[in-house]
Amino acid sequence: MKTKFSISEAKNKLTAIIHDIENLKSAQPVELTRHGKPVVILMSVDDYKKMTKKNRGLWNEWLAFRGKFESEAFDFDDSVFEGLRDYSKGRDVDV
Repeated sequence: MKTKFSISEAKNKLTAIIHDIENLKSAQPVELTRHGKPVVILMSVDDYKKMTKKNRGLWNEWLAFRGKFESEAFDFDDSVFEGLRDYSKGRDVDV
């Protein structure tokens, strides 16, 4: 289906347009125009919810990510991390 309709054309096909947006998971938003200029976008409720979802921020996303894995038992001991740290002073710098 097209992704752009004039308002008068959409009025006659509104049921079909809504049905396509609702049932096609990969459907693109439909743009309605008046005199060739875009005035309204029709989209699925799922797409709208994704678009308007509040951003939880990096820290909250990190905590949520960690929370998913805390319940899983990892079999790590300190030997896994041996040799990873660089204890050198770094490069010489003239100040």
